[in-house]
Amino acid sequence: MPNPNTAAFPSAIATDSTLMVASSRGLSTITLPIDSVQTSFSVLDGTKFQVPCLVQIDTEVVFVGSSSGNTLTSCVRGFAGSSASTHGQNAQVKAYVFAYHHNQMAAEIKAIENFLGINGANILVSTTTVATIHTVSFSATPVFDCTLGDVQKITLTGNVTSSTAIHTTAGQFVTFVIIQDGTGSHSLVWPTNVLGGIAVNFAGPNQHCLQTFLCLDGTNLYATGIGMII
Repeated sequence: MPNPNTAAFPSAIATDSTLMVASSRGLSTITLPIDSVQTSFSVLDGTKFQVPCLVQIDTEVVFVGSSSGNTLTSCVRGFAGSSASTHGQNAQVKAYVFAYHHNQMAAEIKAIENFLGINGANILVSTTTVATIHTVSFSATPVFDCTLGDVQKITLTGNVTSSTAIHTTAGQFVTFVIIQDGTGSHSLVWPTNVLGGIAVNFAGPNQHCLQTFLCLDGTNLYATGIGMII
């Protein structure tokens, strides 16, 4: 038979009203007869019950939401599949640990486990990110489109007299890889919104110039280091 209880999680957080508070040897009696619809009633000693809790009167299980002195209030009658009924004066009120306590806790645990997944597979985020490399065809006026890759790569076969970086995003890191051809020493004029770029014309034949930039404002790329030639 499946668990009859339904977990509050993940659509809500389980509270004491969901899980209930158990009372050790909670036992008292009602001081006056009660009918089958009353949602509050008096007991001889209200200190015996830690609310919210479940109590049993005769064969009926009652959810007790709160208490005030010797009065149990905010009650839900006929709880956990029992039937609401009348009870006579001095009927015993017993705070047992019911099947509901175990079943509700089991339902919450299963809901949490399903949310997490085996070995936390549902919440673990891979820390390994593979950058996309965008190769830009050489021209004297190349355009570096930052939506096409976090690595912008170009091989210089001549001098770049002006260049443009477009579609930058705040928080984005962009690495430029400037490769000299077999002749080397070609120059590159960095885009006006790329700040702190190194002089690449010092690189010899087939050498690579690498430098990483960070976009802080959605427009400008700021150098995060001095760059290197390898």
